[in-house]
Order: sequence, then structure tokens, then C-alpha cells
Amino acid sequence: MKKIFAILMTICLLAGALSITAFAADEPVMTVSGMTKDGPVKIGDYTSFEAGWNFAMEKAKDSKYLDNNQYDRIVVDLFADWVANEEGVFGDDDGVGFPEDTIYIPEKARVMLNMNGHTIDRGLGDRNQFDGEVIYIDEKADVIINGGKSGDAIARADDTNATFGTITGGNNDGGAGGIHIQDDAKVTLNNVKIVNNVADGDYGAGIAVYDGAKFTMNGGGFINNKNNSFTATSFGIYALGGGIYIEDSTASFDNVLFEGNQFTYDSGSGAALYAYDSSVTMNKCKVVGNGKKKEADGTVGARSIITIEDGEMFIKETDFIGNGTLIDLYDGTANCLINVDTYIGTSQLSIDNCNFTQNNVGYIVFSASQDITVTNSRFTDNQSNVLDCNADCEACFTDCIFNNNTGMLSSDNYT
Repeated sequence: MKKIFAILMTICLLAGALSITAFAADEPVMTVSGMTKDGPVKIGDYTSFEAGWNFAMEKAKDSKYLDNNQYDRIVVDLFADWVANEEGVFGDDDGVGFPEDTIYIPEKARVMLNMNGHTIDRGLGDRNQFDGEVIYIDEKADVIINGGKSGDAIARADDTNATFGTITGGNNDGGAGGIHIQDDAKVTLNNVKIVNNVADGDYGAGIAVYDGAKFTMNGGGFINNKNNSFTATSFGIYALGGGIYIEDSTASFDNVLFEGNQFTYDSGSGAALYAYDSSVTMNKCKVVGNGKKKEADGTVGARSIITIEDGEMFIKETDFIGNGTLIDLYDGTANCLINVDTYIGTSQLSIDNCNFTQNNVGYIVFSASQDITVTNSRFTDNQSNVLDCNADCEACFTDCIFNNNTGMLSSDNYT
């Protein structure tokens, strides 16, 4: 009798375990809502990322649906990490949400994605492919991505007490390993980390922003992204953008970390950030350990950590720490931390209340003929010269501190 009772108890326990497993499998991984003036209104729960995202994007691109329901945008909440399959596919490319197997936000769609501290991982690793980005945002889309939980304060990615959403695992032959942002899109990231993405043969390992887009990043950061682009050095063509590439757009970074973004194969420009024909603002950011040469990691150093070409950049209350490795460049010039360049237009750089320390490049600031204004900033303990500026360049340093900057040049070509 005891044996029969024990068997019955075992069967009951197994049945209970199976029912719990089945219940867990039916738990929603995603909720889709409509944002009204009074807050989000739930439309439906989904146990499939693919089904939920396809539905959400169908509605987000339908302006009549949004207006008829008085929705400002479609809201998607994640309740689990979203990981692509072994082939790096997020969903069937027949659906509106997954052309070319990536997570797709359609043209003119209005979307809020709440990651709630979860990770979106394409999982490509070293397997580069065309359209290998994690998220593709099409023209004129209006997108907000919140990485943390509702009510979280904005925090930089090195804040260990904060919650972040993570976008990782992209490897794109077409540039933009993490997020590809197309023409005239409006995109805001709050507490989002862009980590371990790759651009292979193109620009912007973490993010690429194009043609009239408006990009805002509050908190979070770009961490350990790699640009694997080969460079045609004999033609003066280089890989551009380890963390982010910005072209003909406006970008703002507030309390953002740029850490460990690198080039492989050949030295490129803008290990942390490259901006062409754009207006860029950085406030209270931290730029550390980018553009370094490490043979064990296959990284080769960078021509520059930040480049602004034919545009304007305003940097305030930002720390630049331990960036760069002094390298010999193909054209006989020294590499630099910030390169103010011009191709067909003019460029402007303004730096206020920033710290530069322990950087190892030829020059902290390099400019051939552009306007540079630096105020209330500190240049200490750098293995670098502070400025290279020729006769056509106007550089003004006001209320700055210079201490123990020992510029070390790697060849006799430099003076």
C-alpha cells in the first residue's frame, strides 16, 4: 500500500511539473499596446516574438489605424530576452516585421520598444552577412527604445546600479552591425547598450545614421564593437566608425559611454564616433579605451578616436581616458584623439569643461584648417602632444590646464 501511494505521489509530482512547464511555455514574451494621451492601452499578449512583432509593425505603419484609435504610436514590451535562431534569423522574411531576417521597423512607423532590461541578440558572432544588423529602422520612422524599466533614471552604461537593454550579435556586410537608421528617421535610445556588434566592409559597427535622421541617445553606451572593414589606403579610403557612423544627420549624446570600440585589419577613423556633414553634441559622456592596438585581440589601433568632417561638434563635461595607441600611418602623419577634418565644406569644434588623461596618440586635437575653441578643460598625463594646427587653423584655448603631456612620436617623419 505504501509503495502504491509513493507511485501515485510521484505521478502527481510529475504531472504538476509538466503543467508548470506548459504554463511557463504559454507565458507571454511580448505585449503590444497603443499609446494614448492617458497612457498605453493593451491590444494583446503574444507567446511568440515573431507573431507579436509582425502584428505590431502592421499597426505601427498604418497611420489610419493609429489615428482612428487615437494612438500616438504602437508600444511593444519585452518580457524575455529575444534571441535569433542558430542561423541568425529573427523571423520569416515573408512577414512585415522581418525582411532579410532582421528586426524591421517600417517606413513612417511610430513605435516605442520597451526592453525592460532584456537583450536582443542576433548571435552572428564572426559570421558576417549582408543585412546582418540587429534592427533596421526605415525612412521617416519615429522610434523610441527604452532599455531599462519604467520610471528608471537615465544612467551611463558603467553605472552598476542601473538597468539597461542590450542590443548585440549583429555582423553586417552593409554597415551598421547593431542598428541601421535610414533617411529622415527620428530615433531616441534611453538606457540602451550597443555591445559586441560588427561592421564588415562598411561603416558604423554599432550604429549607422543616414541622411536627415535625428538621433538622440540618453544613457547607455557603445561597448566593444568592432569595425572589420578593409581599407583602400592607396586611395585614401578608410574604415569609418567603430561605435557609430553619422552622415548628413543630427546626433545628440547625453551621459553615454564609449568604451573599447576598435578596428581590425586596417586602421580606420573614428573608433568611437565618425560624423560627416552632421551636427553632433556630446554632454557628460565618457570615452575610454577606444582605438587601441592589441595583437592578442586582432585590433590595430585607429587613425582617430573621434572625427568630425564638414560639420560641427560640441563636447561638454566629457572625459577622455586611456584611448589610442600611437601608430605609424600610411600617409606619414600621426594619429589623433579628435580629428577636425574637411572635404568640401568647413568644420567647427567646441570643447568645454572636459578632461583628457592617459591617452596615447600623436595629438589630442588635429586640424588642418578649421576653427577650434577649447575652454576650461584639463590635459594631463597624456603620452600625446595636445595640438597640431597649421597656419590656416584658428585654435583658441581659454582657462585650460596642461600638465605632464609627453608627446612621443613613433618615427622621424613627425615634427
